[in-house]
Amino acid sequence: SMRLIILVAIVFVAYMLIKGFLSGARKKPSVAPPLHHRHETMVRCEVCDLHILKTEALYSNDKYFCSNKHLKEYIGARHAK
Repeated sequence: SMRLIILVAIVFVAYMLIKGFLSGARKKPSVAPPLHHRHETMVRCEVCDLHILKTEALYSNDKYFCSNKHLKEYIGARHAK
């Protein structure tokens, strides 16, 4: 029965090593940037000149903004004139 315990222990350790190796191979970090950031267009915030990804920018009246706050500031400044 001691042989059976040792055999089960060896099989268990082998299983854990293989499982760890397979999950490690799957989760390998990629050096390349994510696909959606590869050829992303950058745009400039109309208020603070910060450059942001076009997909993350707010767009209004042919202008881009980095945040809702700057969009409101720009609209407020235009109405104040």
